[in-house]
Amino acid sequence: MLRRLEPVRSVIRQASRLGWVPADCFAAITEATLAGLGKDGAQDFWSSRLRASFELPLMRPLAQGGVFLYGKDPGSIIRMTPKAYPLVFRECGFTDVEVEARNATLRIADIPPPLRTDGVVQCFAGHCRAALGFTGVDGVIELDARSLASSGALTLRTSWA
Repeated sequence: MLRRLEPVRSVIRQASRLGWVPADCFAAITEATLAGLGKDGAQDFWSSRLRASFELPLMRPLAQGGVFLYGKDPGSIIRMTPKAYPLVFRECGFTDVEVEARNATLRIADIPPPLRTDGVVQCFAGHCRAALGFTGVDGVIELDARSLASSGALTLRTSWA
């Protein structure tokens, strides 16, 4: 994986801890993760990264707030995505969430061309998987990326028992 990341390593190393990294660097990381781990492995990797971030100052209030406000189910965590997304992505589209009984639909619109990759899709699926894991619930994630290449639209539907 490190060989695949060689072109972006210097950009990442030079970025400040709170600095923004170009979207194509993030896409390269997600693509290398997907190539090295496969779809399930990439989703597990990104799930573990998000779950770890729930213990850090930036995301902890959102994860805890979602559970406090809406109860401990995956929809409570996914519902906080519109608040979290602009904290970690700049000029990378918009999110919308619809939560119903035992399912949550996350829509991401206007994803810029550098992020319209299968690696990024698996990263976002991993984030939905993190909501399942964080709340201790088994579930299924359905991806709809049919409009990703043409319009930058991605829909992820997470269902649980």
